[in-house]
Amino acid sequence: MLKVKGFTLIETLIAILITAILAGIILGVITSFAFKTVDRITLSCLIEGASSGISACKGGNTIDYV
Repeated sequence: MLKVKGFTLIETLIAILITAILAGIILGVITSFAFKTVDRITLSCLIEGASSGISACKGGNTIDYV
């Protein structure tokens, strides 16, 4: 009797489903990391600007720009 080797349709669909789920999880992690990085950069810029403004005020300089 001839044995046919290969994957069945169900096995292939399950493999595709598992791959899609893993890709979705990885994409979610990458997106979350990107948003957190942008928030950190924005916060760092705001802190640096505030610190610069406070230093200028302490030095007696006026700040007439926004």
